[in-house]
Amino acid sequence: MPFIYDLKTLALSQIRFVNRAGYKQITGQDAPPPNLADDQKGWLDLDVLQNPTNYGRRVNYDWVLALNGDGSVRLVDTSVEPDATRRTFYSQYNIKQVPTFEPLQLLATQSTSVNLGLEIAVGGDAGYQSWIKGPLVPFPVRPLSADEAFFPSPFNPLQIVTMTEYQKQVGPGPSAVSDKLDLVLAGLAAIKTKLGV
Repeated sequence: MPFIYDLKTLALSQIRFVNRAGYKQITGQDAPPPNLADDQKGWLDLDVLQNPTNYGRRVNYDWVLALNGDGSVRLVDTSVEPDATRRTFYSQYNIKQVPTFEPLQLLATQSTSVNLGLEIAVGGDAGYQSWIKGPLVPFPVRPLSADEAFFPSPFNPLQIVTMTEYQKQVGPGPSAVSDKLDLVLAGLAAIKTKLGV
């Protein structure tokens, strides 16, 4: 696996991302029409679909991307990261905020259904246009491993890296270089003081 990857790489093994054709292929049924009252959802939980008796009325997922009320990704300050290795990594690369996870509970029927936009253009319906640009129901993922960290970039705010491999490939972050430079400058200042310069 590469040392930089997208959040979808962490999706639980039973999760399938689908469009309308993929939904029909898996379930044998047409996807339901879009429900503009609910957020869009483009994934299925195959385990719930194939083994519904293993689940009650609701399905709990421990790890999904945390979202704000408007559907944007919730960011947290890296200084409150509970894992010391990850906190040091964030500091080393001057990363101030990262996405976080939260639990999600869905009805079992929601876990096995989708809420997808239409694959044809829908003109003139302001409600539909607003909905299609709106939030998505986040998909379940596994937690970050001990060597993984978020590494947001302008191209992918949900980018994840393997910390040790990233450090090998990229080298020390600006914080580490700055700390070393501070030590060198302090040493030079001490020498200047001793020499009376």
